[in-house]
Amino acid sequence: MDAGSAIRTDTGGMFYSWTWIKWENFDLMNYNDYILAIIPVFVAIDVIGFMPLYITLTDGIPEPVKSRVLRQSILTAFLVTMTFLALGKAIFAFLGISISDFKIAGGIILFAIAINDLISSSDDRISNEVRDETTEIHINQNPTIGIVPIGIPLIVGPALLTTMMITIDSYGMGPTIFSVMINLLIVYGALHFSPYVLRITGRSGAKGIAKVFTILLAAIGVMMVRVGITEIINGKV
Repeated sequence: MDAGSAIRTDTGGMFYSWTWIKWENFDLMNYNDYILAIIPVFVAIDVIGFMPLYITLTDGIPEPVKSRVLRQSILTAFLVTMTFLALGKAIFAFLGISISDFKIAGGIILFAIAINDLISSSDDRISNEVRDETTEIHINQNPTIGIVPIGIPLIVGPALLTTMMITIDSYGMGPTIFSVMINLLIVYGALHFSPYVLRITGRSGAKGIAKVFTILLAAIGVMMVRVGITEIINGKV
């Protein structure tokens, strides 16, 4: 084999390997990963937890405007999550951060968020300043609360962004994107019918369900730290 053939063969092999690595995460036949990826993202979003706050923020807004706010919040959440998924690993590579490092840091953050939610009211997630701005927006009948604070940080907060990166590492890009899209549809439906949901569960019931999800989020955080430390000890960085 001459040098030119060797180079072409090697280049072709590298291209094939790169292509396989790039597309292996989009295997549509592994249905199990697609189902499993939905669960941690659902827990991280915790739509039941901020449902009472959503009702408070949108109280008094005409129904057509409220529908537009909800669509705006879902679109904002979709754009932010897709951008983060596209750039997340590139940012890690630029900063020299490994997935194991992120698992440990992200796990600590998730645990801290969960503890904070357990000892405080869900309504404390938004400052009084934001509430004042929201009230002024209501008066002007030109609400932008679909972007902030509903889209960010209620739907897309640190917990969701952290969970997505770990989900990519565990299940792949395809299942993660699928999980985010399914969960955003769930959020849309839950918030659209939130008055009826709260009529069934009551505000106390909704807060109780939210606390259960918060405990699960804390457990996921502990698991992430444990896995990250184990990978570093075993040299899987």
